[in-house]
Amino acid sequence: PPARTRVVLAGSSHFSNGLAPLPMARQELEQLANLLPESLLLVDRDFSPQSLLKATQQEPVSILHIASHADFSASSLLSEAKIYTRDAEIPLSILARSLNSQNKSMGLFVLNACRTAAGDERRELGIAGLALQTGAHSALGNLWYVDDVASTAFSLQFYHNLQQGLRRDQALQETQRQFRQGEIRVRGKTIINANRQVLVSDLNRSQQIQLDGALSHPYYWSGTLLSGSPW
Repeated sequence: PPARTRVVLAGSSHFSNGLAPLPMARQELEQLANLLPESLLLVDRDFSPQSLLKATQQEPVSILHIASHADFSASSLLSEAKIYTRDAEIPLSILARSLNSQNKSMGLFVLNACRTAAGDERRELGIAGLALQTGAHSALGNLWYVDDVASTAFSLQFYHNLQQGLRRDQALQETQRQFRQGEIRVRGKTIINANRQVLVSDLNRSQQIQLDGALSHPYYWSGTLLSGSPW
């Protein structure tokens, strides 16, 4: 394995092309940066095609986590799928080539965006096909349009579970169980887990009302799919 690897956390909360904002993307990435030491954080204006490609080419990457919009649904061709940054887009074929040039042992590729795991037979569940081509051992994506707040809480809890020594498939199953059994819940302006760790903060009143008592519903936890290796 490479002598040095790192975690790259990238995403955008606002977009200049009319795509809906993702207000929680910045909080998600900053929280993950606190959980994962020595992470490289690329968020909003710092997240561009050039910065992401440079980050993936400089050193081997152990985890690549992207919180943004993505388009896998329009085409069955990898060359036509893309990830959106604040002001541009990155064809997944170009990102795959960049990752392949340096990251033969990348462990985990997470794309926390809408419908990133959906696909047809030729696309092999969208992000799963990309993971195979980038050499990533595992990929995590969403089967349907996700709630911005709940998906942030889900991602943070997934990494908390990974840090407990669980395999990736076990961490996903445990996160889903914790949501299903009501261990992930709204408390005031925050979402907390069973250990009272804050996963999401600064919820507005509308978000509190919408999610209070609702996070156990399958919509919020059952659409995340792990592809590739379970460890």
